[in-house]
Amino acid sequence: MRRREFLSGAAFARVGCAGGSSAPIERDELVDIGGRRLHARIWGSGAPVVVIDVGIGEAIEPWTPVITRLAAQTCVCAYERAGYGTSDGGPLPRTAHDVTGDLRLLLQKLSLPPPYVLVGHSLGALHMMVLAAESPGLVGAVLVLDPPPRGFISGKRSHGLSQMAAQVTAEFQRRAKEAREQNATGKAVFFETLASEHEAMFGTTAVQVARVQSFGQLPLTVMASEIPNPAFGPDAEAFQQFWIESNRQVAALSRRGKFVLAVKSTHHIQRDAPDLVTREALELVSACRSRAAAAR
Repeated sequence: MRRREFLSGAAFARVGCAGGSSAPIERDELVDIGGRRLHARIWGSGAPVVVIDVGIGEAIEPWTPVITRLAAQTCVCAYERAGYGTSDGGPLPRTAHDVTGDLRLLLQKLSLPPPYVLVGHSLGALHMMVLAAESPGLVGAVLVLDPPPRGFISGKRSHGLSQMAAQVTAEFQRRAKEAREQNATGKAVFFETLASEHEAMFGTTAVQVARVQSFGQLPLTVMASEIPNPAFGPDAEAFQQFWIESNRQVAALSRRGKFVLAVKSTHHIQRDAPDLVTREALELVSACRSRAAAAR
């Protein structure tokens, strides 16, 4: 496995399911999506399929408590984006449109039938929003955890943090260059991917997300964290309130939108409040099942 790191650069530690063993993996595959392979894992069985996309630079292991609970009720699919883990690197840039194009191909190759319940965290949340808007026929419901504020990533309301964003991209680029010089190809691909994803988040991906003006009547749940991120310095508290309000506005894009504040949770809601995330995901699974039953 390639090394995985957070934005802070701290080494990622694998974690197991708190309070019990993890759900057995039904399928663990490297899937060819057209000359490139993506690593996917599937747990449980049943419909609708819950599809998970992670935040930038992160792995699926912190989702284990959520996946274990969901897999007892339905099928769950999580994957490593291009350039992550054992997935092959993808062509740059890595915009939301490019990432979701890969995901559509992956789900088709895995023969997992739609409609899906899409679940995404942070950058993964932006990806799932774009996928739901671009391919509504594939989507039965969406759960997004703490998506970055659209006003922030577009630069319209940066709260003085635009320079920090540029520094993070530059740091990823520096690490990629260093890895290339050391002939550490896997590590270089990973950091090149992160640099491209992060740069796109404040550029092309931000534009793609801004185009999403309505989800119609799609069941949509938006979760926001309560605890400010100290990395944002003296403006952390004000920025957190802005982040929360921005996520309320995302929930309002659907006539069936729901906003949930994860109290006492940091940005990593799936780690800090797995029971809450599971409850909201299963509520959307039930909504999809009720809609399918009514259509019979």
